[in-house]
Amino acid sequence: MNNIKFYFSFLLLIMLMLVFPSQALAATGEVTKTKTFTTTNKKFYYAFDEQITKDGKQYKLKNVDYNQIDEKAESEEKEVVKTKVYHYLYEKKCNPKQELTITRNGKQVQVSLNNIVYKSETIKGRYTYATAHTNYDYVTTKPTAPKTKKINYNDKYTGKTVSVNLPLKSFKSGGEKWINDVSIPMTCKKYDSTVLKGTYRIDRHHQEDNGITFKYLDGTTTSFYGKNDKVVNGNWREELGITGECAKYYSVPFEILVQEKYSNFIAAGRMLNADSAAYGALRVMVNLNQLGEAAGVAAVMSIDSGLAVKELNGVQVKQNLNKGGSCL
Repeated sequence: MNNIKFYFSFLLLIMLMLVFPSQALAATGEVTKTKTFTTTNKKFYYAFDEQITKDGKQYKLKNVDYNQIDEKAESEEKEVVKTKVYHYLYEKKCNPKQELTITRNGKQVQVSLNNIVYKSETIKGRYTYATAHTNYDYVTTKPTAPKTKKINYNDKYTGKTVSVNLPLKSFKSGGEKWINDVSIPMTCKKYDSTVLKGTYRIDRHHQEDNGITFKYLDGTTTSFYGKNDKVVNGNWREELGITGECAKYYSVPFEILVQEKYSNFIAAGRMLNADSAAYGALRVMVNLNQLGEAAGVAAVMSIDSGLAVKELNGVQVKQNLNKGGSCL
C-alpha cells in the first residue's frame, strides 16, 4: 500500500451579466458582477439567483462565465493499493521499491511505501514426483504403510528445500526375510496397583479356523482343531526362548478398569481394557469376581473422597482390597 498526497485548488473568477428589464421606450440596462471562488473541482458550478434587486431596480440573470485565474498544487493523504505478483516466492521477502511514481488523474504523482500485505496462493499446473521409504526393524507382523508422509525435496524452480505432506499412491515392499534365531527383548513388571492375581489359562478361540488353543503358565500349549479334535501340543515359553522359573500367577492393575475418555466410569466385567491374548484369560468368572470387587471398592472411595474414578490412586484401591481380605 502506498500513500499519495495531492490535490489542486482553482481560483475562479465568475462574471455574471445581469439585464435590467426594459420599460416602455426606455433603454436596456446591463450590470456585470464578479464573484471569486476557490475549489478543487474543475467542473465547479454555482446556482446564482435568477433575479435580483439593485438600487430599486430588478435585474434578471442573462449569462454566467467561468474563468480560471490561478492554479496551485496542494497535498492530501490518500491510500493507494498496488498489487504485484511474485512467482515462486516462498518467503515474505519481496524487497519492493520504497518510492514509486504513478499516474493519478492524468498527472505523475510520487508515492511512498508504508505497508506490505502478503497473500499466498496455491501454485497450480506444476507437478513434482517424489518417493519416500520407511525402514522397519524386526517385526512379527507385516507393517502397514501410513496414509501420508512428510518429506523434504529440492524444488528445481527455486533451488530451495520444500517440506510437503504426500498422500500414499502405492506401496511396494523392498524385500523381507524371516530370521528364526532372533532374541527379542521383553520386559515384565509387577504393578503396585494390582487388583487381581490369576492363574486361569489363556483360551483363545480361533477366528481363522474351527479350533481353540490353551496356554498355561508353565509354558504348555494344547490346541484342538476340527470336528475330530485334532490335538497339537507345544510350549510357548520354548518358542519365545523364555528361560528361568515359571510364573506362579499373573497380576492385573487397577488401571485396566479406568477409561481415558470418561473420568468417572468403571469398566468392570468383560468390557475391560485388554488385548486378545490377555482377554482370553481374564474373561472367566473367577477373574471377573475379583475385578468386580475392585470396581465396587473404587466406587465407594470415589464417593467418599469426592474424586473422580480416574483420579483415584490404584495403590490405595489395592490396600483397601487387602483390608477386606483379598490376598494381593
